Amino acid sequence: MSFGFRVCFTLNGEGSLTSEKESISFVALKDNIPLKLSSGVAGMSLGKTDRFSISGGSFNTAENAQAAAEKVRVALLRRATAMRRGIDLGQQSLKSFRMSAHGKQYVAEMLKVHAVREDHLGITVFRDDPKPKFVRMNATGLVSSQAQALVDDLSTVVGRYKFATDESEIAAGIYAISHFVGRAPARFLLLFVSLEALFKPKLRSESAQRHVQALIEATQQAQLPTDEREAIASALTFLKSRSIAQTGRELAATLLEGQIFEGMDAATFFSHTYKMRNDIVHRGKIEASAVHSILGEFDRFVSELINRQYVEP
Repeated sequence: MSFGFRVCFTLNGEGSLTSEKESISFVALKDNIPLKLSSGVAGMSLGKTDRFSISGGSFNTAENAQAAAEKVRVALLRRATAMRRGIDLGQQSLKSFRMSAHGKQYVAEMLKVHAVREDHLGITVFRDDPKPKFVRMNATGLVSSQAQALVDDLSTVVGRYKFATDESEIAAGIYAISHFVGRAPARFLLLFVSLEALFKPKLRSESAQRHVQALIEATQQAQLPTDEREAIASALTFLKSRSIAQTGRELAATLLEGQIFEGMDAATFFSHTYKMRNDIVHRGKIEASAVHSILGEFDRFVSELINRQYVEP
């Protein structure tokens, strides 16, 4: 028994890759894994669709196929953040549809193939003897890049990097999906969410923690309704760690030292965007022109921070 994998994804808009070919075979050089970039629509060239897949096999176990697929997924996310492009790998989303065993058999007989599988975004591992046919239900500004450039990049990157932390993988996934959001304020907030996924606030000084603990104990002894007392004490607990504002400034200053964004150093730029985030979230104040004008630089800022979260295995 042998297994294969398939990583299905979409890019921003038809024509996001330019190629007259329907597929391109290549090799991930680090682990010598044969791979194939394919159009997500049978009979359609890579340059005429926004849906693609990268497949590989054969592997002697499903676990080996899954491991190779994960390397491809990481490489795709890395390229998305490095190129500042959107990619939808089904990040944290529910599967679009599911077929019953009877339904699979019915469709396979109708298509005159041995087996079918649901065509979901993300990773699918399958028995490839024989390989199933993938089916799905059918229910623009454009930036193009050469399909061959994607293949060339992946051939050198697959297996060479991994995420430094689980949080950095979450950040990369949210960053990539943010490019599918049309409204500037919504995209700005989603970019900020991806940034916050990287934050690990440090504890304050021991003296500051003792002071906060004293406030918590005083609150617990206060003559207040139980729910209010517990809510205030819980909120005070978070003050033992540094704030998001402090954490963001320190991260930006450390990782992006010397870089300039909108005429500001990285730490100052973060503070500027953090104020905009608070205005939107806590004050209901949205200055559309200001959000639009800064969105490109904020995208670059987040991309730069995430791209420093990859390490070699």
